[in-house]
Amino acid sequence: MGSILDFSEICKYNLSVDNNKINWFPGHMTKSLHGLDDYIKKCNLILYVLDARCPKSCLNPEFEQFLKRKPVLFILNKSDLALPDDFKGIALNSKQSNSADKIIPHIKRLFPTKTIIQAMVIGVPNSGKSTLINNFAKTAKAKTEDRPGVTRQPQWVQARLSPSAKLTLYFLDTPGILWPNLEDQHIARNLALIGSIRDDILDITQLVQTRVDLSDFARSRGHLLPGGQLDLERAAKAYLTDFRAGKFGRVNLDQGQP
Repeated sequence: MGSILDFSEICKYNLSVDNNKINWFPGHMTKSLHGLDDYIKKCNLILYVLDARCPKSCLNPEFEQFLKRKPVLFILNKSDLALPDDFKGIALNSKQSNSADKIIPHIKRLFPTKTIIQAMVIGVPNSGKSTLINNFAKTAKAKTEDRPGVTRQPQWVQARLSPSAKLTLYFLDTPGILWPNLEDQHIARNLALIGSIRDDILDITQLVQTRVDLSDFARSRGHLLPGGQLDLERAAKAYLTDFRAGKFGRVNLDQGQP
């Protein structure tokens, strides 16, 4: 699997910057979306990984075509960072050891007689798909980083289960995929805040300003340029880092600011 695209490749993107509209749909997402149509034929199940901080915003309309073809389990990942939501799914923190094990009973209920299951894992970028798969595998089989676009090629990974489970699970790690036109800019901002959209194509100062008074935040952190002017860019980066790590408390972005 390769790294994310260089900024020089942005010319290949469906990237809207007019009127500060947020939109990001790299060329590899188009290719990946078409590839899912072939892979789903080999799978019994879909694990749809959503960021629990904004699960509704993470629902990709391009995935609807696949949800009609296979059983689906919705996984509310990063639930340790989220306020309660009425979205029905399996809440967990995939960075916590063995937390993925709670999904196994749900799989068994869907397939009570099958002993070998192949599941395709889908979701928007940076939702934690690869981390979830590594949790099942008990080791770092799928490459993970805290940025979108790291997974670029599908990869099969086998889960490590106890013999008593009497089940063999294979997971297909797929690239995070958005949709071509993020018409709803509230959803687009939510995706940007959780790191599903690359920071380097965003006006992060404007993005953070939707959450806090960035000037006040910069002063509180002492982010100053030579001469005493506020360093808003540095402050915005600091805010996003801490926000994504949950240092400002649990949130539910779908319902607005807590």
